[in-house]
Amino acid sequence: MMKHRQGKILVVEDAIMVALHIRKSLESAGYEVMSCLKSGEEAVLYTAQHIPDLILMDIMLDGEMDGIEAATQISNKINIPIIYLTALTDKATIDRAKVTAPYGYIMKPFNEKELHTTIEMALHKSAIENDLRESQERFFSTVKSIGECLVTIQEDGVVSFLNEEAQKLSGIDLKNRKNENFSNIFSFFVVENDANKPIDLYAHLVNNAAIPEPILLLNNTSQEPFYVGDFNLSPIRNNKNLVVGHVLLFKDISHKIKEEKIKAELRMNNIAALIEGQEMERIRVARELHDGLGQMLTAIKLQLEQIEARDAQLDTKKILNEIIENAIVETKRISDNLMPLQLNELELEDCTESLCRSFNQVAGTSVICQSTIHSLVVDQKIKVNIYRVIQEALSNAMKHAQASHINVQLNNNDETLFLTIEDDGNGFDVGAILKSTKKEGHGMSNMMDRVSILGGNITFDSSPQFGTMISVEAPIKKTKTHD
Repeated sequence: MMKHRQGKILVVEDAIMVALHIRKSLESAGYEVMSCLKSGEEAVLYTAQHIPDLILMDIMLDGEMDGIEAATQISNKINIPIIYLTALTDKATIDRAKVTAPYGYIMKPFNEKELHTTIEMALHKSAIENDLRESQERFFSTVKSIGECLVTIQEDGVVSFLNEEAQKLSGIDLKNRKNENFSNIFSFFVVENDANKPIDLYAHLVNNAAIPEPILLLNNTSQEPFYVGDFNLSPIRNNKNLVVGHVLLFKDISHKIKEEKIKAELRMNNIAALIEGQEMERIRVARELHDGLGQMLTAIKLQLEQIEARDAQLDTKKILNEIIENAIVETKRISDNLMPLQLNELELEDCTESLCRSFNQVAGTSVICQSTIHSLVVDQKIKVNIYRVIQEALSNAMKHAQASHINVQLNNNDETLFLTIEDDGNGFDVGAILKSTKKEGHGMSNMMDRVSILGGNITFDSSPQFGTMISVEAPIKKTKTHD
């Protein structure tokens, strides 16, 4: 006789002769019969200590517990394939037995071929299910260990699976939420000008639309928003190669965004400290020029005037006097350029008008200042940096662009200061200058850095045909008017 695949089988049958016949038949076929028990109570206790590969369970048993109840209690604790043996064929019994999901149903009286075939099929099915279960466990273990969010989405948009990382970010346990649409679980937003604009992320991904990053993810259980990115959408196909859903992967990049913000703040602080240091050095040099060299030159001039008063015919003294006069004017010009006195004494509008007047004196250049910020008082940091931006722009327009006309406009609302500087000069390639590491790009970088430390924006628009326009928007930290 051909030997079947070996398996450990527990027989639960209260008819002794039937049980002995089953044991003999199974052992002759190569199976190991672990025990023959007569009651459901014994079967429950036995399987708690010994785990068979399969149970042959008679439905009608001695004692208060029948075979269906015994099978139910066993299945609740451990997954063991069960085949029912019974002479009962009524619908009520069959319906009770089906609830326990048996692997077979053998009617008494039965023949050995039917018994062996049913057992073989049950063991084979159990082995396949065990392999599938182990594969699923390995899959879910792998998915759980992934540091990214993983979401499976059906074709109709219903979410069928969230890994732990995705559950954490969504704030939802999918076990308690059935047939939930992706858009109901995740609320994604694009941050634009400090406002959150909702985005249908899944639709964008399915349609291969561009996704601006980072994307903000908000949920009802977390006080802090999450920033997410690195989206990857892959189709799920059935055996006919038809798309039946998608797998979505994305990352929580909140930590990365925070680091970038910290680095940006550090960079701005370093730039601010550097520019502040430059301004302090300007003040120091200007003071030394004024109090040191300037005073000495003035004293020499006075001495020469006294000598000239005693001998008015001495031309050499007159020449020297003119040289000293020119030196005093030049010293004052250098001192004013380093740290104009008006920056400490006047408001931004007056400082700007004074600066434009000084540049207007250059032959061949017309500088017009138009301002609507009458009596606006801003803190010294804003005033100094805006003044330096204007100063740099005017110098560039005259020296490099060779402009004939320059227009400087200042205006504001309750929150923002607006500066526009236009000239009719030669223009330049903005992109090339921004990429340049040479000295000629430093003036532009200096203007950008000064606006950045104010938390503002600066744009450059230039062409050889139309000249250059520089636009600045800077937040006003403190606004008031004179009484």
